[in-house]
Amino acid sequence: MNLQEDWFLKSITIYTDYLYTMVGQYAKKVTQEEFRDKNDFELLLEGYMRADLINEGENFIFEYADPDKPEYLFSILQFYLRILYYSDERLRELNFSREEIQEGIEEIAQIYGYPISEKESI
Repeated sequence: MNLQEDWFLKSITIYTDYLYTMVGQYAKKVTQEEFRDKNDFELLLEGYMRADLINEGENFIFEYADPDKPEYLFSILQFYLRILYYSDERLRELNFSREEIQEGIEEIAQIYGYPISEKESI
């Protein structure tokens, strides 16, 4: 892994950690049981990952991402964090890029009310 990839991974990891922390207010809207039990959204998203259907998984995310469904955010962030650690070669095989990962996280942050400002851009 080169220095640029290392910086990119660290930047996205820091931002997703920030989102995990900030979404704590959403956690109060649902019961602990809802967070503990896998929901259909999470199961379907995992299915896309297992089948190497990353683009379809991302399409699924944006079809259902909703600030009124905070329990989805954790699964969404896990999706992006998992593919973030794929090699560049693996991402190319799946027709996906690190830039798409960054853009996806930025769009999700916007949907859930935590937009990245120009100064904070990763």
